[in-house]
Amino acid sequence: MVGRSAGGMPGGGIPEACSPETTALLEAFKKETERRKRSRRRTNRVALFPNRCEEETLFDIGLACSSLWNELNYEKRHAFFNREPSPGKRDEINKRYYY
Repeated sequence: MVGRSAGGMPGGGIPEACSPETTALLEAFKKETERRKRSRRRTNRVALFPNRCEEETLFDIGLACSSLWNELNYEKRHAFFNREPSPGKRDEINKRYYY
């Protein structure tokens, strides 16, 4: 398929079967994204409109991420308060959670 991305969209990035309202929203989103890329802000806000299954999946991912972050932070705090904040100890903790 020439000129199409993996999602079945033409090179412009708008799905083929979009209603005019959806197309207008997508164009506005693209313009806002480009404007924010040129600004000095370091965060991007994205409005998601997931269906029920996607919402449950996103919620599960969020719970897993927060649990992982809390475990990592807990171990690093214990290492700090036990006077073990050496780079080797931090690398050991990071390898256990990040990889």
